[in-house]
Amino acid sequence: MQTASSAPRKGALTRALSAPGTANGLILLGAVLQVLFFILYLINGDVHVDEAMLVLNARSLAREGTDIFGQRMPVYFDTWLYGGQSSLATYLAAAFIRLFGNQIWIARLPLALTAFAGLFALKGLVRLLFPGQYTVQNTVLLLTAIEPWRLYQSAWTLDCAYLPFVLLFAACLVLLVRRRWMLLFAAGTFFVRIPLVFLTAPDTYFLYYLTPFIAGYAVTAAGIIYAVMKDKRKRERVTD
Repeated sequence: MQTASSAPRKGALTRALSAPGTANGLILLGAVLQVLFFILYLINGDVHVDEAMLVLNARSLAREGTDIFGQRMPVYFDTWLYGGQSSLATYLAAAFIRLFGNQIWIARLPLALTAFAGLFALKGLVRLLFPGQYTVQNTVLLLTAIEPWRLYQSAWTLDCAYLPFVLLFAACLVLLVRRRWMLLFAAGTFFVRIPLVFLTAPDTYFLYYLTPFIAGYAVTAAGIIYAVMKDKRKRERVTD
């Protein structure tokens, strides 16, 4: 039997991740990294062709109330190449351009704010999924705060980049309203990777679906961590 003095000491990171108040600090870390990357990409980055199309339509909506083809308040935006874009990102960018002016960083701001709100939504989600398991909660938040893809996708404005945040907000809502559906949603997040691979890879369009693809691994990893910790607690109770 180990005494208090002979018991192994936890590392600083382990102690921090197991503390209940660490979550707010991790959200602050994610926000600071996001702002820094947003500014850096604004200075040294470029403008994606889809982003340029979105901003042109948003500017036209803010000024004239129509898209670049003269359609008033459309629900789907045609482009100059092929296909089109959904409306959420365009209307949000149009609202910000209308309020604050026609600048590229203003058009990108709605997605950056959505990504920041996503950190709070994720905090609430992991609390509901893993109540009292502060190590699991803070580990998920830490990995999300420093995730390069989250920082990268929130530095510009593309309609497809809103998908993971919409799913995240929907997951919080579903879990709050009817918790029994959460396992179905978590399983769906994992298995959706399979058709995405066959439908998109090795095409470059796979870029648009990379975030939900990675989300499947994140959900799986969180489940494994939870199962391991639950098994460890059972073993400790049996030993005691």
